[in-house]
Amino acid sequence: MTDLIERFRRYYPENIEKARSIQKKIADKIILETFRGRCRYIGGIDSAYSNNKIISAICVYDITTGDVINSSYSIVECSFPYIPTYLSFREVPAIIEAFINLDRKPDLFLVDGHGICHPRGVGIASHIGVVLDYPTIGVAKSKLVGEFSMPGPKKGEFSTIKLYGEDVGFLYRSRENVKPIFLSPGNKVSLNDIIPIISTCINKYRLPEPIRFADRLAGEIKKELV
Repeated sequence: MTDLIERFRRYYPENIEKARSIQKKIADKIILETFRGRCRYIGGIDSAYSNNKIISAICVYDITTGDVINSSYSIVECSFPYIPTYLSFREVPAIIEAFINLDRKPDLFLVDGHGICHPRGVGIASHIGVVLDYPTIGVAKSKLVGEFSMPGPKKGEFSTIKLYGEDVGFLYRSRENVKPIFLSPGNKVSLNDIIPIISTCINKYRLPEPIRFADRLAGEIKKELV
């Protein structure tokens, strides 16, 4: 894990100017390519806040059984201010610690947040994908940037999100007549991979199961801190 810690230190800023420069470096390292690995164990990453602490949770979900086969979490003091479009710098330290604590690593990660659908092309899913050198997909509940039309009302319908004239993700209806979710590549996956992968882990809820379980775990830990 020494290399991972060194990569993290390399991509952690002292101020907003440094953060902007680091985001550019990360954006240059993002790989958008067809995912050719196994896709059975999918990790979900989500975070919660309690006062000045961040709780990051990871759950590894087996799409063949519907079970969570491994999970971990971390609690870390916030060391970067709240600045929109730079939120990954607040959460990445806790995510890395949770990743190190994870006994069973997944085939890829779904991250609560955006991937390349970001003003500078490097949302938290892309950021953590580059730092961990891992395939990641961003799954967000609300719009950050981009232009799109609403998908049809039925489960599985989707529309394309465009940013600066380029396709950067999808608006995906995960439940009938429920608000769609925003999907975008993070790292080491292509646009064409996203819908097939996400569809394997959508059950009866709006969010994919790996993220839903991670969200629940983070919430449970948060309650224990209160």
